[in-house]
Order: sequence, then structure tokens, then C-alpha cells
Amino acid sequence: PVTAGVDIRQLAFYVAFLRTIRDVLVVGARYDYYDPNADFFDARGGKLIPTKRTIQTISPVIGAQLGARTRLLFQYDFVSDHLARDTVGVPTDLRNNRWTLRLQVEL
Repeated sequence: PVTAGVDIRQLAFYVAFLRTIRDVLVVGARYDYYDPNADFFDARGGKLIPTKRTIQTISPVIGAQLGARTRLLFQYDFVSDHLARDTVGVPTDLRNNRWTLRLQVEL
């Protein structure tokens, strides 16, 4: 906000759950939301138009508990944002969904 010269209203939150079933299967999900500037305006055709710059992610996860201190998790992130532009210059969803394979070890 200091470098922008104006007050910027930001909003961010997430909700998640993770469950271990029968000490072997791990399932869960996460939803997160981030709005870096709720008052953002985009210049299109010489006019300022209120535009959302929010990023929302839904991330289901499934995995296996490999012993008492190790687990292997597989996660897919469905990312919804409007940070890209189409051929006309209108904000559109950026293609940035991603897979994550994570090995967690407690020492």
C-alpha cells in the first residue's frame, strides 16, 4: 500500500481438512481465496472498469501413511484466476492448474 500511494483493500483466507483413515489412507481438501486489490480498475477502450483480480484454489489430496512418521501425498490444484488476457485483451483464466507429489518425513 505504501508504494501504490493509495489504500489497498486485500482479503485472503483458506479452509482445509485432512483425515487419516485406518492409519493407512490420507484424504483431504483445501480451498483458498486471495484478492490482492478489491478496488482494482482495468483500462479497456479508454474506460476504467472495475475488475476482479482474485485467485481461488481448490486442492483435493489423497495419499498413504507409510509407517508412523512418513506419508506420500498426491495433490491437484484447480486454480481459478483472471491474470491472463484473451486475444481481445479481456482478462481470462490463466492456465496454471498443477499436480504435486509430496513426501513428508517427520524426523
